[in-house]
Amino acid sequence: MSATAVIAALAGAVVGAVLKHFFDLRASRRAKLLDEKLKYAVAFLAAADWAGRSYEAAEQLDRAVTQGTDHDLVDAEKRREYHLLQGHTSLKDAHVAACALRLLMPELDTAPGDYIALSIGTESAYSPEGKSKRETARAALEAALVKAFRTTRWRPA
Repeated sequence: MSATAVIAALAGAVVGAVLKHFFDLRASRRAKLLDEKLKYAVAFLAAADWAGRSYEAAEQLDRAVTQGTDHDLVDAEKRREYHLLQGHTSLKDAHVAACALRLLMPELDTAPGDYIALSIGTESAYSPEGKSKRETARAALEAALVKAFRTTRWRPA
């Protein structure tokens, strides 16, 4: 084998190794980005749901106290304050995750904000199909998330 062939073979091997390394880095970045999107999507849904449940519980306790059905008013007021505090904390977490989602997936547009607003709002507003607006917003958000994840170009390494 001539010296030129050996040099060409070594150069080809080096170029191949370098290209493989760069393609592996790109695949790793894509996988990390997908992980971040999934992490914030789950965190957002959990925080928004928890905020909604906390505010709903506080509202129920408030109604019970004002209607006089809860006999231990001091205990009911403490539970109400606890649920409000939990709701505020969860709402803050939901807003942080929603901001991250909008940065990571701009195609979601206003869906996270709409869901937060309906999660902490009253549950009495229903659509003509009989579903609550909160359930409708949740379904729309989940559909947008599924669409965003499906349209993302991602190939396993």
